[in-house]
Order: sequence, then C-alpha cells, then structure tokens
Amino acid sequence: MIYAIGDSHSSVFAGVDNHIQPQYNHCYVLRNDLFTPLVQHYNEFKTKDENFISIRTGANTAYNMLNKTDLVDSILRDYKVSKTDDHILFCYGEIDTRVHIGKQEEIRQVSNETIIEELVDRYIKFLLIYVDKGYQVMAWGVPPSGHGNHHAHPKYCGVTERNNLSRKINKVLSEACNKNGIPFINIWHEIVDSENYSDYFQDPIHLKYSSCKPFIYDKMEGIL
Repeated sequence: MIYAIGDSHSSVFAGVDNHIQPQYNHCYVLRNDLFTPLVQHYNEFKTKDENFISIRTGANTAYNMLNKTDLVDSILRDYKVSKTDDHILFCYGEIDTRVHIGKQEEIRQVSNETIIEELVDRYIKFLLIYVDKGYQVMAWGVPPSGHGNHHAHPKYCGVTERNNLSRKINKVLSEACNKNGIPFINIWHEIVDSENYSDYFQDPIHLKYSSCKPFIYDKMEGIL
C-alpha cells in the first residue's frame, strides 16, 4: 500500500473526483483500527484506488514539516504502516507556493530562490527522518496551479507566477531527492505541457484524480 500523507492536495490519491479528504486528528482518528469521528460534520473518508490511502494532515507547509513529526508518527502508528510492505508518499509544497514564499520575500527582502533553497533543505531533513527510521519514503512534486487564488500572496495570484515557483521548487527538490536516494514522483510537466490544462483540476486549486491517474501510474510504474 502507498500512504499519501499531505495537505489537501494529497486528496488526489483518494481515487475519486470532486473530493477532499477529512483532516486526520481534527475530523477523525483511528482507534483500535476503527474510524472514529471527532466532529459532527466532515467529508467522507474515501479510498477508491486500491493502491493508495490518502491521509490529509491539514494546511501544513513543506517548510514546517520538521515541526510536525509527532503528527506523522501518530499516523504511521495508527495506520500500522509497514516498513517492508508499504510506501509513504509525502505531499507538501503547494501551500508554500501559493501563500508563504511571497510573504517571506516581503518580510525578509530576499529572493524566492533563497527561500526555496531553505525550504527544500528543511523538507529533505524531514523526509530523511523517516528514511532513517526504515520507512520506504517518496516525495510528491509540487503540483501546478489551478486558476484559483485562495489566500494567495498578491505577487503570486496568477497561474504563471505560481507555476514559475513550483517549477523552481521541483527542480531543487528533485536534485535533493536524487542525492539522498528518495524517489521523486512529479507530474508537473505533463500537466503544464498539456493542451487541456484546466481538465486536470477538480476545483480552482486541486488536481482531478481521473485526469491525473494515467500520469501517476506511469510515473510510479515498478512501485504499484
């Protein structure tokens, strides 16, 4: 099994269109292998692709995952993720692109390249924690941007501007993953180069499972 753990963009691995997974430890937890609701109203938890379980941790940034290891540890424990039979696909970075990089540029008066280098350095350190624990870890590339600009920094309200950032992040992250032997799964170019760009989105910012599935399966051949 591949456990796709990440922000709301990990919902593409739920295996169904027009759906966002409920947030773990806010909407539900697993207790004695049972799905236990924590709030009255929440999205249904779906697993429609037999190869994936999508677990949404909340609006976390790649930059800050170093501070979220307790949350990840509880997920791995509650879901009984195997170090030998399962893979973990961490899915973070879109929120950094849409919201936080622009803020940090403004606050610190540094280039986005500087912030991206720091972001990837911290994210790789996070990934390596779980590699060192013996888990089979993979990193999901930052997805391209839909036409929505929810909470977007004014400098990066447009698709072109945000895609320029996600392209830069993916380049640096890919190099860092290769250096550390971490598989990097990225469908950014396939979507951006498509003539039907908008068809790959289920809403203003989230990817659509049915459209992206062929790319995902192609990139993960040998793992699935």
